[in-house]
Amino acid sequence: WNETSRRMGPPYATFVVLIECGMLLMVPLGGMFFLKGSMAASAFLLFVYVGSMYLTEIRPLQELGTNFANVLGAITKTKEILDVPVYEGGMDFPENHDIELKNVRFSYDGKTDVLQGVNLKIRDGERMALVGQSGAGKSTLVRCMNLLERPDSGDVLLNGESLLKLSKEQLRLRRQKIGMIFQHFNLLEQQTVLENVCFPLEIRGIPRKERREKALELLEKVGLADKANAYPAQLSGGQKQRVAIARVLANEPEVILCDEATSALDPETTQTILKLLKNIRDTLGITIVVITHEMRVIQQVCTRVAVLDGGLVQEEGSVADIFAHPASRAAKRLLLIEDEEEESYAG
Repeated sequence: WNETSRRMGPPYATFVVLIECGMLLMVPLGGMFFLKGSMAASAFLLFVYVGSMYLTEIRPLQELGTNFANVLGAITKTKEILDVPVYEGGMDFPENHDIELKNVRFSYDGKTDVLQGVNLKIRDGERMALVGQSGAGKSTLVRCMNLLERPDSGDVLLNGESLLKLSKEQLRLRRQKIGMIFQHFNLLEQQTVLENVCFPLEIRGIPRKERREKALELLEKVGLADKANAYPAQLSGGQKQRVAIARVLANEPEVILCDEATSALDPETTQTILKLLKNIRDTLGITIVVITHEMRVIQQVCTRVAVLDGGLVQEEGSVADIFAHPASRAAKRLLLIEDEEEESYAG
């Protein structure tokens, strides 16, 4: 009951339990009547048959209901992430998309600060990497950039405009230009590759023919035109991530936030994804923010890097300068780990 209630709600769970108890009682009841000689053997077998039908039919029905609830949950979650209304005018978008964080503090429990006064500026068109070990605050920081997590204090600016002061509708419009790519892809498993890419366009009310044409164009860009009718379960990890990238590009973003987008991929596939991101930046001029704990990942796609540790930016600068002359202990530690891993791999 608890599992069904969690997925489908208490009323449905109660209904299933009552049906289950009633149907299961038919078998011993039929046996009791049979032993007393008050019921023919054929009637007893009928009771057994009804009980068997319950065991074989009600379970798939319950699973179908549960799966349906999972699909609705996935669609709701994805819609919340995308959450992009149709732009109907009346509010100008910024001409560029500088992102600036001023003294941003954030805590999940109200006691321990995950971010302890972060100051960082990412200029329009830059390829910025946020690096640090697990627990440094990278993912929290990037979620603060589009207010998926709202800072406890400080400010988040997009081209000088405070996102914290915008209305809910205004914030949704601003998010239209900030795409996000996740480590675990977040694809809709019951929809084809083409339908996944069409999904944000469908939310925006784009006509079916237009959104299919746009989605096919994007799949061609990421090298998956031949997988349009495939389902996510039929794809490799790298292919799934390319679908996720195509879906983000559907909204024509000015900024793409990549939260550990390559962490679940093997080194060869990682290089392919990084080359794709670099190509997107070079051809479309999109600002890209890459969150990673691997220093070697940023060399392919980034021009600047900020090193996080203990909820603070310990050091920032060009990729070349940080690699050649790391000043902070956090950067030196990351580079040392990288060197040791390369030596181990070479050995």
